[in-house]
Amino acid sequence: MATWLDLESYEMIVRLAYILDVPLKEIGELLVLEGVQSKETIDKISQYFKREFRSEYTLYMGNAELKPYRVKIDGEKKRVYMRFRFEEHEKLSSLAFALDMDVAPATGLLIKTIISSKEILFPFLSHHIRKDLDDQRLKQLRLLCRYVDSNTPGEYVTLPMLLTYILKQCFEQGKTLKQKIRDFIDD
Repeated sequence: MATWLDLESYEMIVRLAYILDVPLKEIGELLVLEGVQSKETIDKISQYFKREFRSEYTLYMGNAELKPYRVKIDGEKKRVYMRFRFEEHEKLSSLAFALDMDVAPATGLLIKTIISSKEILFPFLSHHIRKDLDDQRLKQLRLLCRYVDSNTPGEYVTLPMLLTYILKQCFEQGKTLKQKIRDFIDD
């Protein structure tokens, strides 16, 4: 499946792929799968539901009187190619049906919603980063968290907060996550 994205969203996915050292296609798939399972993301797009949509423990009611939401892309656009397993595609089809659109534009809406919301994007990324860190680096980052936490009274620093900070630094400095973590730990 391929979805069209505006240039800004596409460039963000390219940056994420570079920073995380993961193929572009895989970043798109991860964002879509996280988006369809994330209550925050579904809450944001539920205003466009024409039909009901059932998420894990929530039933979203649609409004049949709404005009179908159409994704309009002004300016240059790029395609992101993704592949999903049958069960995942069925969940995306259900979401697309609730939105009264095809699956490809629905995945584009999910990606755009996640990318535009830092409260959703950074925790998602820090969760996926923790899975990819080796035990030694994870241990060093935890020790760093404890050190920072003990030296800043009134503040509580967690590993996801530290990873979010490192990610922001990656975006600003254009380094890969592995480079930035290595720099961060070695300093």
